[in-house]
Amino acid sequence: MTTVSDAVLDRRADLLVEAKDSLLEQLVQQRKSHHYSQQTVADRMGVSQPTVAAFERYDANPTLSSIIRYAMAVDAVLDMKVVDDCGDGVPATWQMTGAAQATIQRPLALARKLPSPAAGTSHRNWPMPNKPTLQDAQEMLEIAELQLVDIHFDRLSIETTPSSTQPKDTSDESETRLEVDCSLASRQEGKQFGARFEFLIKADDWTASIAAITEYVGSQEFELSEEAPFDFASRVALMAAFPYVREALADLTTRVTGSAVLLPLIRLGELNFRPNQ
Repeated sequence: MTTVSDAVLDRRADLLVEAKDSLLEQLVQQRKSHHYSQQTVADRMGVSQPTVAAFERYDANPTLSSIIRYAMAVDAVLDMKVVDDCGDGVPATWQMTGAAQATIQRPLALARKLPSPAAGTSHRNWPMPNKPTLQDAQEMLEIAELQLVDIHFDRLSIETTPSSTQPKDTSDESETRLEVDCSLASRQEGKQFGARFEFLIKADDWTASIAAITEYVGSQEFELSEEAPFDFASRVALMAAFPYVREALADLTTRVTGSAVLLPLIRLGELNFRPNQ
């Protein structure tokens, strides 16, 4: 087992903190460069303006899910890399760049899994006899304090279809015409909430099916009104999952057709789910 000196550990910790601070500064600068107000970002995130102000404080320590949602709201994606610091000291390139500094370029992959509830846990162990019934996305975030813990796919497929009898436009300005359908399924139990988005995407010569699942865990058990899962899925979970769906479609179409096809970007409020839809 390799022993790492306190000096190396201290330097590593300092660099990681610097990288986190640099990422947050870049995100705030992204907001300002687009002339977005804190209220605009709050509306896109589905939170209050004071929550955004707290995120931007110099001493803030936001969760990964909050960082991703803020990045979505300011029209940014993230590119983060992990540098192996095996105990021989921080690599020279790392010292120069500032501890695997994050840059705003492409979506960040998540690898954490949804934790299992402790054995034997039930609502009767909680001091409060009644679980709150949450009415919308804002209450799910502020009362239950839901945090994103996992995004993964349970379906990724693409099939070619017979070519159209009409000649294709091969000019540089031609675009792939897409027909997109998205359906929602959700589940909630105890402290946990999950939303599954299934995209069926059709083009002239292929059909793709992509299902992405977002998993959230809260600080307490809760119940939901009929509207709450749809509001949260529309305002929060979809915005977290959509960058990964776009990247997955680009990868699938590159493999099959040789060129990447990207779904159009969506903004908060452009795609809303409702009961019985």
